[in-house]
Amino acid sequence: MKVGLQNDLQGKKWYWKTKKWLKNGPIFLLWKHYFSFENFTVDSKKSIGLLRSSIKTVIISILYALVSIGAFEYLQIKMPIGSFLQIIHLPLISIKDNTVDSFLTTVASVSGVFLALYFASVFLNQS
Repeated sequence: MKVGLQNDLQGKKWYWKTKKWLKNGPIFLLWKHYFSFENFTVDSKKSIGLLRSSIKTVIISILYALVSIGAFEYLQIKMPIGSFLQIIHLPLISIKDNTVDSFLTTVASVSGVFLALYFASVFLNQS
């Protein structure tokens, strides 16, 4: 009886369409979601690892910058550049404020370009 029922079903067109849909459709979607989630978690673990390994260096660099700025500001308050140049017997050079601003702006722009190139290369190597 089972063989007869199976033969009857296999003779119908809708049976084969349903079997093909069940075989390819839902199971494929299930595995697709599973692998995309697994890929997402693996990529997240890699990103967290990169962040964890680089955060110490970033924090130390920021602390060095803050200490340097603090030291220079303290020296500027305690001994302005004019008195320092007089102590070491150098003539006081008059530098305009906008010249210093232009110089610092240029240095910041060039540093920003190189920093952007660095992060672009890190991003492309990660992909």
